[in-house]
Amino acid sequence: MRPGGGKGGIALGVKGGHNAELHNHNDVGSYAISLGGEVLCGDVGGELYSRRTFSSRRYDSEVLNSFGHPVPRPGVLQGLGRRYAARIIRTEFRPNRDTVVFDLTGAYPSKTLKRLHRKFIYDRAAQTVTIRDEVDFKEPTAFDDPLTTLVGVDGRAATAGVTTSVRQQGTGLEFVGKKGRLAVDVETSGGEWEWDVRTMDNGRGELPVAKDAPEGKWAIWVAGKTQNTPPDGRPRRIAVKFKKPVMSAMVEFHFRAVDTSIPEPENVPELMRTFAGEEVKTKEAWEKVRAPELLERFQKDVYGRRPAVLDERKRISFKVYDERPVMDGKAVRKIVRAEFDGPLEKFSFPFTVYIPKAQKPVPAFVSICLKSRSKVDADHVITSVCWPVEQIVGRGYATIGFLTEDIASIPKYFPNWYCGNYPKKYGGKEMTMDFDQHELLALVAPRLLCVASASEDYWCGQPGEWWSAKLASPAWELYGRRGLVAERYPAPGEKQQEGSVSYHLRPGKHSLDPYDWNRYIDFADKNL
Repeated sequence: MRPGGGKGGIALGVKGGHNAELHNHNDVGSYAISLGGEVLCGDVGGELYSRRTFSSRRYDSEVLNSFGHPVPRPGVLQGLGRRYAARIIRTEFRPNRDTVVFDLTGAYPSKTLKRLHRKFIYDRAAQTVTIRDEVDFKEPTAFDDPLTTLVGVDGRAATAGVTTSVRQQGTGLEFVGKKGRLAVDVETSGGEWEWDVRTMDNGRGELPVAKDAPEGKWAIWVAGKTQNTPPDGRPRRIAVKFKKPVMSAMVEFHFRAVDTSIPEPENVPELMRTFAGEEVKTKEAWEKVRAPELLERFQKDVYGRRPAVLDERKRISFKVYDERPVMDGKAVRKIVRAEFDGPLEKFSFPFTVYIPKAQKPVPAFVSICLKSRSKVDADHVITSVCWPVEQIVGRGYATIGFLTEDIASIPKYFPNWYCGNYPKKYGGKEMTMDFDQHELLALVAPRLLCVASASEDYWCGQPGEWWSAKLASPAWELYGRRGLVAERYPAPGEKQQEGSVSYHLRPGKHSLDPYDWNRYIDFADKNL
């Protein structure tokens, strides 16, 4: 069952049949739901082949028996054999709406099961899928009704291939894929229920459930691939489980695509038009007119100017006062003090440098941290996710870290971020500004630029950050390069790194962690 045109949107595949088929799984009544061609929920494929797979113990496997399929469990698993089958009650296929109803009662060797019906409704016009299960028993019986999906390791570990997620949203779920988000609303009757989350045995070893979702809610990071389980993960079973045995119950899953489109900002100053109204069409016009006037505006009205004396390099000196091999001889650590001898004052500050052993000079990442020993630890006794030295050095880069002072909010508590003109001229009058942050990013061209956000970072405006990178891209095009190559706002865990501008949206809160560093290093590997 596919949307009109055959591409994009929600698609549904359903299976009736029996449990004695070629390459059989006990999966009568199973299904798969994809969004934009990416399977996010449903059948998870087979296990890692072993001797057991082709033996009499084949159905000990949780992904080959019915436990690992998105089918109800009315106290027992489905039976093996041709007689354990679905019976079609009704089918109705219309231009905008398809309906299939199965009787699954005969798929289970149960003495207490009286009736189990499953209805699929595919609404092509509304782009929704509804799966409704109704069950009746002869006596109170345990009952659960699962969703299944392919799962990788904890998304914060930044393991290759782990790119999408499924999160609890109230009494429902949200599957976040590379091409969109699939929300699942749950409706039940028959008694109180809870989520029962299990990692299934597919021959790949146990993996943890991430526990970093807000307010103690669980979060799971899934691979979202259509082939058999990915090399870095195992399938997950997420079931509606009734707390007490039931005589009858109903579970309805309602799947719908979440609109993730973000409108282009309005009243944005034109990057390629000067303050005098002249269109900028060439690199020369950019370098001689537009870029200098933007730089002057940001210096004058937002960030202030660097004192000219700082350009006199003879006033700045560096002294190495501690140098030693670290990381089992794989790197050298230096403690350096930068000293500035100015006409009005003198000051200095230390910074720490880690350099991998290499045959030639290597690029370096600079980490500017808030004032905390746990963020920049010279002896590296404390491992910091904000500055993962071993990770950076292990991928062949040097890294420099130093401290700045603690700060708290904008603009009252962040006066050191801006010059005095900024709040005076534009405080409460932001819409009168004839320049904006995408133009600041454009001043980086033609050099490489990374922009990053976090999906649950409530200190920032993620769509605005993405649009800033997108709207800055014409500056790179003047140099024959591509800026941010992307047609849509990404899903959490997705990176967009095909051009000279990189953007990624990290799943999680306000922070800087190994996931971010891996994306920055990925971009450096690709371009340096």
